Parts: sequence; structure tokens; C-alpha cells
Amino acid sequence: MKRFLTLLLTIAFIIVMATTLGEVEAVPDNCIKPCVGPYDDSHCLADCRKREFRGGKCDKRLKPPTCCCTIAA
Repeated sequence: MKRFLTLLLTIAFIIVMATTLGEVEAVPDNCIKPCVGPYDDSHCLADCRKREFRGGKCDKRLKPPTCCCTIAA
């Protein structure tokens, strides 16, 4: 019985890990780095301007939130 429960828990763990790994979204090319800790919209904007983009901000829809630059039109 103990062996069966261990096998069941192992299978459940593998299923949970496989579904969470599938949630990682593709980050667009104009996104440069994650917005974590003190790195916020103002730092993101400065980094984007250094790379000759028009602007940039932290896109909170991505996981983790990521600094995405605005492509000049």
C-alpha cells in the first residue's frame, strides 16, 4: 500500500510540474530583462533608450514581469 501511494504521489508531482512548465510564455524580441527587485519602469525606460528604442516599461502580463521596449514607428 505504501509503495502504491508513493507511486501515485510521484505521478501527480510529474503531472503538476509538466503543466506549470507549459505556462512559460514566449517573450517578444523587444523585451530585454525581468523587472525584479529595484528594477522598475524608470530603469527599464533608461535601458531601452540606451538601446535606441523610443521608450519602454515593465509588462506585468508576462511571468515574470519583463521590461519591454517600445519599437519606434
